[in-house]
Amino acid sequence: MSLSSHTAYFETQVSTATPQKLRLMLIEGALRHARRTLDQWRAGTAETGYESLVAARDIVGELI
Repeated sequence: MSLSSHTAYFETQVSTATPQKLRLMLIEGALRHARRTLDQWRAGTAETGYESLVAARDIVGELI
């Protein structure tokens, strides 16, 4: 799937999702970024891990 078709698909998912589904999507995104942070820290690339951690924090901030 090309980037533009992937983006269009994701935008459709978001625009048609129920509020509950949107919250679930945010939680899944935060978990994905948190896992990526852990993987990057274990691999020794702390700077990339920090970027993922900031993304996870921003998502949790939106949920709150």
